[in-house]
Amino acid sequence: MVSQEFISKLLDVIGADPVLSNQTRLAIMLILLFRGVVTFSDLAKILNVSPSTLETHLSKLAEYGYIEKKKTLYNFSVRTIVKPTSIGIEKTLEYIRRLRVTLEEVVRSIEKKEVTTS
Repeated sequence: MVSQEFISKLLDVIGADPVLSNQTRLAIMLILLFRGVVTFSDLAKILNVSPSTLETHLSKLAEYGYIEKKKTLYNFSVRTIVKPTSIGIEKTLEYIRRLRVTLEEVVRSIEKKEVTTS
């Protein structure tokens, strides 16, 4: 069983960033980390969310400085381009690192207990 200390630590990490603690916003940032620049319509398709839902999440990310949105002309139509800012990249990587370290502690604890109970 995982101790209350690890659960508390994990919840602290997850809740440490009010922007990235939402799974859709974290997914958006992960997609942007891998792709760099993505159109609004591509993000909506990848995430399988409505345009209004996506706009809500992108507005929150933009408000905190994690992304930039820009309208651009492409093949005679206007497209919204989304890209991560340096702050967004830094905060997302920090969030992932903290989550990874905490999860690794939990796994080591579980593995240690499995060895001692065998």
